[in-house]
Amino acid sequence: MGTWSANIFDNDISLDLKSEYKHYLSKGFTNEEILEKIIDNYNGDDTEDEEYPIFWISLACIQWDLGRLSERVKTKAIDCIDNPKYLEIWEEDVKLLEKRKKRLQETREKLLSQQPPEKIIRKSPDNICPYTINDIIFYSRENGKFIIFCVKELQEDLGGKYARCFVLDYHKDVLPTIDEIKKITTRSEQILLLSWSGRSYKRLIKENRVGYICNYAVQNRKKIAGYGYAALNWENIEQWLSERFMNE
Repeated sequence: MGTWSANIFDNDISLDLKSEYKHYLSKGFTNEEILEKIIDNYNGDDTEDEEYPIFWISLACIQWDLGRLSERVKTKAIDCIDNPKYLEIWEEDVKLLEKRKKRLQETREKLLSQQPPEKIIRKSPDNICPYTINDIIFYSRENGKFIIFCVKELQEDLGGKYARCFVLDYHKDVLPTIDEIKKITTRSEQILLLSWSGRSYKRLIKENRVGYICNYAVQNRKKIAGYGYAALNWENIEQWLSERFMNE
C-alpha cells in the first residue's frame, strides 16, 4: 500500500476506492450494490489483510461525504478506528503515529455526526469504443490528410472500453483502398484511443473526420517506440500527430 502521510486519503487504496465508488454511482448502482462490488474488489472481509482498516475507514468517509453512510460501514469503520492493532504499522515513527491517532479521532467524530444530505451524482455516458479487433479506421487531420489506424486490442476498465491501435504508415489526402491497406506497413508508434463519449469525438463523427474503412488483420513489423504506446484523447490527437508527421 502506498502511503505518504497520516491523512485518511493520503494513500493509493483510499484514492482508488473513492474513484471507483463514484464511478459506480454515476452508472446508476445503488449503495448496497456498490458495497457488495467493492468488498469483493478489495477483499474487504479479510480482517487479516493490512489494507482492511484503510478500506473501511476510507469507505465510511466517502459515503459520509456523499450523504450515503450506511450503518454497516459506519460500524466497521468505528471498530477499525478503535482497534489499536491497526496502528501497529505507524509505530516506527512516533510523530507520524500521533498524527494518525489525531486524524482517526477527527474521523470518528465526523462519522458519528449528522451526515450531509445525499448528493446527486450525474449519470455518466458509457465511454465504449464502437470498433472491434482488426477494424481499420481513419482520422482526417485539420490539414485534410488522412491517418489510418488498425485496432489490435480492446482494453477495458471502470472508465470504459478503449482501442489500442497500430498507426499505419499512411499520410495522404485521399483514403486508401482495401488493396492498398493490405500493403501499408505499420509505424513504430502505437496509441490507446480514449474519450469515445466526449464532445470532440461526436464532433469528428458529425464532420465525417473519423470512421470505419474495413476489417483487416494488419501485422506489426516494427518495434514499439518509447514506453509502449501513447494514451490519447480525441481532443489532443491532432497535436500528437503534428509532432510525428511534421515533415510529411
